[in-house]
Amino acid sequence: MRSIDRRLGKLEERFGVSQVRNRIMAIVCAAANKLALPENTCILILDQQGFLPASGWVMVHLCDIPNGLNANETESFLRREGAKICGPRRS
Repeated sequence: MRSIDRRLGKLEERFGVSQVRNRIMAIVCAAANKLALPENTCILILDQQGFLPASGWVMVHLCDIPNGLNANETESFLRREGAKICGPRRS
């Protein structure tokens, strides 16, 4: 029975549906890109919109945000195009 529980736990972690809230995040950004919002704020917006899984592994491509946007435009872009920035969700 323990082996089944252990295997189910591994599968839940792998697909991002486990109750354990461990999240590994890789943030990709271009050094030449100057964002109107800090990276933490961008991640918070994407998380609030539900584009990031609660646990598991996720890669966020902040280099896909166009240059020259102000803070409001950046926020609306993240809310509108967040699925493309965060990649496919596994859960």
